[in-house]
Amino acid sequence: MTQQYRTMRLLINCNKSDLKRLQMCNKESAMIWNKCIEANNKLYEENKKLHNRNSFFTLVKDIETEVICSNNKQTVAKRVIDAYKAISKARKAGRVDEKYPYKIKKYFPTEWDYNYLFCDYNKNEISLTVSRFTDANGVARNGKQIRLKFKTSIPQNIKTLKLIYEGERYYACISYLTDVEEKQPSFSNVAAIDLGEIHAITSVSDQQDQLIITGRKIRSIKQFRNKKQAELRSKMDKCTKYSRQWHKYNRAWQYIKSKTRRQLDYHIHKLTRMYTDWAKEKGISLVYCGDVTGIDVGSNKGTNVNQKLSQWEYGLIMELLDYKLRLEGIRFIKVNESYSSQICPSCGFKNKPTNRNYCCSNCEEEYHRDIVGAWNILNMNHKLDFVPSRNTKYLRIS
Repeated sequence: MTQQYRTMRLLINCNKSDLKRLQMCNKESAMIWNKCIEANNKLYEENKKLHNRNSFFTLVKDIETEVICSNNKQTVAKRVIDAYKAISKARKAGRVDEKYPYKIKKYFPTEWDYNYLFCDYNKNEISLTVSRFTDANGVARNGKQIRLKFKTSIPQNIKTLKLIYEGERYYACISYLTDVEEKQPSFSNVAAIDLGEIHAITSVSDQQDQLIITGRKIRSIKQFRNKKQAELRSKMDKCTKYSRQWHKYNRAWQYIKSKTRRQLDYHIHKLTRMYTDWAKEKGISLVYCGDVTGIDVGSNKGTNVNQKLSQWEYGLIMELLDYKLRLEGIRFIKVNESYSSQICPSCGFKNKPTNRNYCCSNCEEEYHRDIVGAWNILNMNHKLDFVPSRNTKYLRIS
């Protein structure tokens, strides 16, 4: 047995008083974020340095708040540090267009760790710690806890709780540890994955099994979202900002955003589950995945293609594949995929395809373009003695 982190999102039910305090939590967290960014910018202008973890904790300790406690403040400071580290890493990798945090936030998700929340499993409730206050006699006292009620059973061994607002409702994202049985694959076959924006997952195994899972459903949801949000944004631009009509369009814009986000999460989950089931069926023990990180950096392929590349959620797909395959005892390794779709499997000639089919100008062999990419990724990491066939299993998300 091994322990794995899992997350579930539950709709929050609470009284009006606690609901107002939940809103104040995210407002005060945003205030902490803004002050951390402001202090970092000021220090950099003066000394060309940035605050470290301890100096941030000292800074946020002196900021007065009505609802959130010291742990919430420190968590926001950690998120600021993580944001700077992520941007710094991306810039070192060549993404010089990435900017350090600079926008002023109105709301920011508040987090509590397990030491600052108390669960009542019989009543299905969680109580959240808030800031202390000084009474009329000058005595410091603990504030009244925020009580959250849930219709769904709350999990055991909770580690963190994050408060998020979506679709005019508050949700609790609960991370918890659970025991998972370690599984061992029954065979030792190897496969490779070529990720794509049209065909989301294309895979070839060393037993000549070929699979294509189309991502056209995901693509159509994004196209619908982009079209509707553009229409609403155009209407909002013609209204007086923050007027009644502007708020009406803004609520519709947020509704489209949250609805399509749920649809995308569902279909990406289904997509990765389909591949995991196929890998189990074929006895796969090791999967090589072509890492396409940074594919949209430093290139201008036109407005439409740039938008599709920027909205392509390959990072989420790789993360879910790694997580789900690991639960089945299958190793997942990210490898370099440069020029994998351009090398002919038959003669090794380099030829850039112009459509969905790969036609070699040297030996005149013809293959599916994405199958060629997956085959080359597998061949570069696990030498093969066969070429791609025309027998491919084709799956689609419905």
